[in-house]
Amino acid sequence: MKQVYSALYLYLQVLGVKVPHSVVRHLLDTPVGMTLRGISDALDLLQIENNVYQLPKEYLKELDYPYLMVLPNSKEGFAIITNDNDKEKALPKWDGVVLAAKKTNATPIYNYVWLRDAIDNICNSHLELTFSAIVVAFAMLLQPNLFTMSHVFLSLIGIWVSISLLRKDYSESNSTGRYCKIGRFIDCQSVLDSKGSRFLRFLRLSDLGFLFFSTQLFLVLISNNGWQTFSWILLIIGCCFTVYSVVYQITVIHKVCLYCMSVNLITWLDTILISTNAPLPKVGTPYIFIFSVLISYLIWSFTVRNMSLSRQTYSLRNRLSVLYRRGLFEWLLSQERELEEISDNYAECSGINGTDTITVFVHPQCKKCKTVEAAISQLSQIARVKIVSLAAKAPEVRLYCERNQIVRTPTIVVDGHELPEVYDIGDLKYILKS
Repeated sequence: MKQVYSALYLYLQVLGVKVPHSVVRHLLDTPVGMTLRGISDALDLLQIENNVYQLPKEYLKELDYPYLMVLPNSKEGFAIITNDNDKEKALPKWDGVVLAAKKTNATPIYNYVWLRDAIDNICNSHLELTFSAIVVAFAMLLQPNLFTMSHVFLSLIGIWVSISLLRKDYSESNSTGRYCKIGRFIDCQSVLDSKGSRFLRFLRLSDLGFLFFSTQLFLVLISNNGWQTFSWILLIIGCCFTVYSVVYQITVIHKVCLYCMSVNLITWLDTILISTNAPLPKVGTPYIFIFSVLISYLIWSFTVRNMSLSRQTYSLRNRLSVLYRRGLFEWLLSQERELEEISDNYAECSGINGTDTITVFVHPQCKKCKTVEAAISQLSQIARVKIVSLAAKAPEVRLYCERNQIVRTPTIVVDGHELPEVYDIGDLKYILKS
């Protein structure tokens, strides 16, 4: 999704079409949004003329810049070509598919794009920063001293780093990718995938880091005194894990994760801070510690669940996009039973005279039939649509239904074959256009 999103957003910028990030995400939020077809559909919605071509290399000179080249064997997936130099760099990875687009007078103009993007960034990308600012302000009101604020600051940094690791483990996000693979020695993915990265089989290093630092943070926020005792105990345990982490990465797998090492460093810095500045530990009530752990666990559970759902959604959408390929659809369609074509005299016909014909058998008293009305209006723009009401008294319609065993409504027929059960009428707008 990130590759397609970046390609579309940057291509729109090159075309001179300023569109907010939120609009781009919305345009790609379709079953085919992660494909070249998704980019083409998004451009259609923006009233931007576009065409997809399968071309030999020598025909590229006939295209006007800029255009989009598909690079299936690269990390980027796409290349935006604005000059001959861009073209020569992309050619070795190109598979022959290009998308050429041109804005029109009907292309919408979005006002205050920068403001909308700023608000979007605050609400999405910088949510952790906003949360941190609130926490710091709250901590300053409770315990306005340098020692406590330093501890809070280190805990927040630890949470940020742990969240990056959580995203690497539980979501499709590659937010840490820029620093996760440097040479042969620095390889975050190898460390996170190793056996030593799991504790008690269900907890990962990223989980432990988030739980550790968030517990440290809540100890300060909900206790005016006595938090140093439990913080000190946690830090001693944390230091033991850091020693294990460093030794395991260097001596066992011979790989290092910069984010894991950052967690180790923050833990040691916090330990030095507590040991050199905190007063003698005083035994506080254990309920504060239990409550802090409970809050941290609930937040961790909620965060991981949402990240896992995001990853599952991404994977499912990626798999489902295969079903919208025209070739697969036509093969599945050919396996369904074939029906006779009904005369136009007994149908309400609309749409264009294209190669595809969609016949829908409905009944006024059928509740499900009402749900297809919106889809039919959209399909009329890409195919010929015939609506046959089974409430009609014409004996020819009744005989037709008997011969073709039409016993339920709505029954949807595409090009003479009944629509496969894995599809519904709303899916056709993504398939028949391609």
